[in-house]
Amino acid sequence: MELDKKSFSIRRHITLVLTLLTVLIVLLIGVCVAVVREQSRIRLTSAADSYLSLLTRTLENQLVIQESYITSQVLNSEELHRLGFGEGHTQAYLDSYKLHTGFSSAMAAGNDVTALYPYSEPNSILMSEYATAQAGRPTEAQIQKTNLEETLRSMVDAKTLNDERWTPYVVSGQQYWVRAVHYYGAWLISVVNLDRQCSQATDGMLAFAQPDGVLLAGTRPEEGELSHYISLTAETEGLVLEYYVPSTDMDLDNAMNLALAVGITAVLAAICFVIWYLRSNVVHPLDALVDAMRRISAGDLSVRADWNPVNLELQQVKEAFNVMLNEIETLKIEQYEQKLDAERQEMAALKMQIRPHFFQNNLKLIYALAETGQTQQIQRMILLLSKHLRYVMDYKRETTSLRDETNFCQNYMEMTGIGQKFPPICRVTVSLDLQEMQLPAMTLALQWAGWTWRGVAVWDKVASRPQKGRFRQQSEYIVWGSNGKMPLERNVGCLPGVFRYPNPQNRIHVTEKPLQLMKDVIQICEPGGLILDPFAGAGTTILAAAESGFQAVGIEVTDAYYKLGSDRVRIALEAGEEAENKEPQ
Repeated sequence: MELDKKSFSIRRHITLVLTLLTVLIVLLIGVCVAVVREQSRIRLTSAADSYLSLLTRTLENQLVIQESYITSQVLNSEELHRLGFGEGHTQAYLDSYKLHTGFSSAMAAGNDVTALYPYSEPNSILMSEYATAQAGRPTEAQIQKTNLEETLRSMVDAKTLNDERWTPYVVSGQQYWVRAVHYYGAWLISVVNLDRQCSQATDGMLAFAQPDGVLLAGTRPEEGELSHYISLTAETEGLVLEYYVPSTDMDLDNAMNLALAVGITAVLAAICFVIWYLRSNVVHPLDALVDAMRRISAGDLSVRADWNPVNLELQQVKEAFNVMLNEIETLKIEQYEQKLDAERQEMAALKMQIRPHFFQNNLKLIYALAETGQTQQIQRMILLLSKHLRYVMDYKRETTSLRDETNFCQNYMEMTGIGQKFPPICRVTVSLDLQEMQLPAMTLALQWAGWTWRGVAVWDKVASRPQKGRFRQQSEYIVWGSNGKMPLERNVGCLPGVFRYPNPQNRIHVTEKPLQLMKDVIQICEPGGLILDPFAGAGTTILAAAESGFQAVGIEVTDAYYKLGSDRVRIALEAGEEAENKEPQ
């Protein structure tokens, strides 16, 4: 049977389906995780936006409060007015100190402001809450504040301080926001440390940048890590406030990763179980069924489905398969028996043609006895001839007993002696315990021809013909003998006694033997020896001998089989010669 090359096995179909199912499930889990991550991102974005808005509003409110305080001081403070008109150095110092005292309450109200400075341009006095003397070695913060005051003093003296808006300045590596108000010769300077503002972020990163993107204060994520953060911006006082929050919550991320790992592991475990279950309960029974079909195609009809499926469909397939095999086997047995009957009838017809002169002579002898009136001799002759014919024409007999064979010989000798002056005498003595010994009829035929019966070789046919109440006819026996001696020193090795080959396919003869079987059997002869097959049939023995380098003679009484066998041998030999000629020299 020719199979469609595009078709797939059930195992491949199951593997493909499970693979697709695995991919779909993994994709579904991935989509679910992605959706959860996106929802988390949206939630974090909303929270970050709210935080940034709150931070911006708070900072702007603090700046508004500071500007309101500065405006109030400019309008109402007599000390600030005197600082601008040079009332003396001592008075300026006292006024500055008084303003400094008031700054403490203002700093307490707006803690985002780093410092407030009054400055008397006529007296060159700059004072803040940092001006208080402290014993011991100055700290880094004190040094930074001193540098800030010196920078502000120089900026005022150089008239480079912007008195219109909050302006960013860098002092000793730190970024500040400075707002200055000028009243004649007096200055009120408010300072906000932008780096300290950025450090107040707890869940992310804060940074101040110019509108063109130049970073002023704070930190930004690295270039390769920017995709892992949610980026939000807000403008305030001419600067851009940047806020960076990790795109996923760490706990949620770990939970999602754990859920993904557990889900994929569970899916793979389930798929492995399904694969094992299908292989055990579907694929393996189907493989056994396919193997049984292969054995059946090879001629072995004794095979049966012996698996135990757990599903109903395969159970029905098993039962139907075994029922089908039983029906096929029964049908083949009937066909085989019909062929055997036909062969037996053919054999009977052939036996009727054996030695026609023998029967003609006996009929002439009976006629002669009738002319001479020898009635008793005639009766005896007819009785002996009927026994002879009954024995010869028993086509169903495959074996014979030694007693029947000796009686046949004695019957034949008595027939040949009737009408003769000196009839031959035949006496055969057989022990009583040997009289019922069964002998293959063919071995006797071999010995009648004057050959030496050497034994039998066993052919195991693999497939067998069952018989109720009998052993299966799984083997046949090849009778072999020699015309002369067969010394042990011949150029022949040790050969097996049993040969296992199935019946050949597309037989041209009902009892045709496998070609390789006959090639193995004829190895009993010496190389180059002569082989005789008295029942040539399809010519298998002759072809095996020719291809193995032996000489061979075949005998066949049926004209049709003689022609078929001869043509078969001739075509095979011609094909072999043509193949040898095509081989490269």
